[in-house]
Amino acid sequence: MGAETRHIIALLLWQFSKPVLLANLLAWPIGVWAVLNWLERFPYQFEHWLFMTICLLAGLMAMAIAWSTVIIKTNSVARASPMKSLRSE
Repeated sequence: MGAETRHIIALLLWQFSKPVLLANLLAWPIGVWAVLNWLERFPYQFEHWLFMTICLLAGLMAMAIAWSTVIIKTNSVARASPMKSLRSE
């Protein structure tokens, strides 16, 4: 309908980022609580900031995977010829 590819990608990135962010916000407190309670039983402890860094990196990796998937798929669909899809229908 006349939208540019970058506008479509930006819209879909925002739409797919919200569930990933929500999942991270729900999973981090539960995961941190569960793992820190479990690790209290061991004699050797590690710093809590290290576990938070691991959680942050996992969240960033999930976001990067979601973004790269959206960018690649949206770009390929936006650049495809509409005649090919209309011909098959």
